[in-house]
Amino acid sequence: MLAVLTAVAAIATPAIAIGVAPILRDFFGQPVSTTADAPPAEQLALLGILRDPPPGASADPAMLGSSILPGIHGVRMNYIRLLPPAPGFPHQLLYTATSGDLGVGDPPAGADPAIEAKNLICVEEVEASGAGGDCTETSVLTSGHWLESAGLDGYGLVPDGVATVILRYSDHPAQTETVTDNTFSWQGYPAPAGPITGNAGQPSPGPTPEIPISITWLDSNGKVLSTHTNANAVS
Repeated sequence: MLAVLTAVAAIATPAIAIGVAPILRDFFGQPVSTTADAPPAEQLALLGILRDPPPGASADPAMLGSSILPGIHGVRMNYIRLLPPAPGFPHQLLYTATSGDLGVGDPPAGADPAIEAKNLICVEEVEASGAGGDCTETSVLTSGHWLESAGLDGYGLVPDGVATVILRYSDHPAQTETVTDNTFSWQGYPAPAGPITGNAGQPSPGPTPEIPISITWLDSNGKVLSTHTNANAVS
């Protein structure tokens, strides 16, 4: 998975009543349900930033504002985390949700209808100019495919135990990046095929990065934990 971030909506200030939790809304203005429940044990075991956040990582739910993707249900209010900033990703929030209707919005003609998925891991880019992001099932994280891009800037999410990642390409030098609080970032190479187009045939803003053909996870001792190949990459 390589999610391309685009500006999709202006951030609106959420309505907050005294003694009442902030009202979360998606970027179409529809209210989003919330819960005080914890994420499933599997997600807590995978992501230390959820389980034991470093100082300053716990985020007020109001920071999500109206940036939530449509079709998301049950945002876990006590497990919203501010991720380490990186070039192209200055202000990202990590949260989990009990379920979501994947594919909600404007699917391409002939696409399958929205499918409800349980226990999603979500990352939202929230800044003054707009919002963007993605929600995926836990398997996207464990398979090594949680990647997103903003122009040539890349950002990835990995489980606990991964200290370094190596990104390999078919015709460019490999890149080695350090993991901080379950995240890493990198500066990508321009894709040879040109810009990605969306459902309406519009190109994404800025250059499109080449997708790594594989990503290797290493532990703190430099031992290879696993290597994940990407079938969609150009080889």
